[in-house]
Amino acid sequence: MHKWIESELFNFILNYYEKTKKLPKVFLSGAITERITTYKKYFREAEQLFEEIGVEVYNPSEIDVKTPWDDAMEKTISELSSCDFMYILKNWENSKGVKIEIDKAKELNIPVFCQ
Repeated sequence: MHKWIESELFNFILNYYEKTKKLPKVFLSGAITERITTYKKYFREAEQLFEEIGVEVYNPSEIDVKTPWDDAMEKTISELSSCDFMYILKNWENSKGVKIEIDKAKELNIPVFCQ
């Protein structure tokens, strides 16, 4: 097991694989507007960690920063339904977008894990 992954998340990924014979897809979530100069670094680091263990990643930090907020949120919310779990990066607590994504994940019964 990789040192960065919590046992609850590890068990979720393992159980998912045992049931489906494929690895799950993760939806990365985290503050963007509040971390405008550094958010890409944090999202990319998390993306690489999941890719190392074979988990497919949806990374919303790839959306052009010039995209209007409402349009970006619409895109991320539509992508969320294609993911098997959400992983929230640290320091998200003041992010309006992350709160919306969490609510939608709960509505869709998508498990949510925090960094």
